[in-house]
Amino acid sequence: MVDHMEGVSGWMQGMGTGMMGFGVLFAALLVILAFLGVAVLLRGMGTMGGPPDRESDDPLAILKRRYAAGEIDADTYRRMRQDLEA
Repeated sequence: MVDHMEGVSGWMQGMGTGMMGFGVLFAALLVILAFLGVAVLLRGMGTMGGPPDRESDDPLAILKRRYAAGEIDADTYRRMRQDLEA
């Protein structure tokens, strides 16, 4: 009967060690998720927390991007550029 109890006791100790390892992994996962959440929030504010890029708000930069992406043709690009520079 004593041998049986020692086996159960040993098994329970092993289970406790395994659960502690699981707890450490869970805590590490929470830290990683918190870090990623902060990084996503900072990226949404601009360049990692800095002021937003003002060049992206420039009408000529927007026009150039639209032309480069093929959204507008060359004639439309020239006409709109002249309007913006006037």
